[in-house]
Amino acid sequence: MSRRTDNEWGIDLAVRLPDRQRKQRLEEAVRSEVALGARVEAQAGFHAIVVRGRPVNHILHLILTCATCGFWLTPWVLLGLFGGERRTMLEITENGHIARRRIGWYKRWM
Repeated sequence: MSRRTDNEWGIDLAVRLPDRQRKQRLEEAVRSEVALGARVEAQAGFHAIVVRGRPVNHILHLILTCATCGFWLTPWVLLGLFGGERRTMLEITENGHIARRRIGWYKRWM
């Protein structure tokens, strides 16, 4: 009977990888995220948090809303809800699979 392997990585799913190898795979995943434009917010052990985007400049939008007599309020609200930073947690399992999970309050809309 043959063992099932993960096609993407060619990993034997029944085998637990050594900690050093797991950390190397996590570092590779973090490097690929950074190459795609993300930045690392935190990394420890077998987890890393990467962030995409920039925070919304609320002072600028307040000034624009006042200068346009409230017409800029709708774009400001939409940017506040759907714009800004996006956080993703990368976690490596014992068998070497990289799990990506969105974190933060915004995940219910996206």
